[in-house]
Amino acid sequence: MLLNPQARNLSMLGLGSSDDVRQSATLFEDSVSQYLQRQRIPFFSEEEQRAMVKQGDKSPPTPDFLFKKTVHLQSSNNTVRPIKWIEAKMFFGASTIPDGTKNAVGALLGIAKRYMEAHGPGAFVFSFGYGIRIKEALEAQGAILLDAHPLDLRRMREHQRTWCANDGGQILP
Repeated sequence: MLLNPQARNLSMLGLGSSDDVRQSATLFEDSVSQYLQRQRIPFFSEEEQRAMVKQGDKSPPTPDFLFKKTVHLQSSNNTVRPIKWIEAKMFFGASTIPDGTKNAVGALLGIAKRYMEAHGPGAFVFSFGYGIRIKEALEAQGAILLDAHPLDLRRMREHQRTWCANDGGQILP
């Protein structure tokens, strides 16, 4: 939409409807939730976080998953990093959209900063991977990026095949 300002919505770009995208994003978050539950990692969902705010109090930023205890991730080089939250993004994490742009990609650095200030270190997981520049920018904010490969994305992909796939069923980028 940044490159096609005449388009007023995703449908005009042939990218499905807002409802299609929202449903896919929900299915992606469900995949993350199921993975965390299988790993026995207790968390508060966004809805649970909002419900914990006392009436009249300002709501803190609410990541998709706020851990009840700090989780320690070990990387392939045996570095251990603590995280307290995960934000799930149903797209490719790219740095081609300028920071501060009013869309999901342009808001990433601001989101990372708000979550870090409110909750401490955390992580983003992108359904379609991420580029090196956005990885570096988010890591400079103190967030880490996780690989979506351990997640069961079948339900999300099945849904996407109904609105953003070619005739062979391949999900279009």
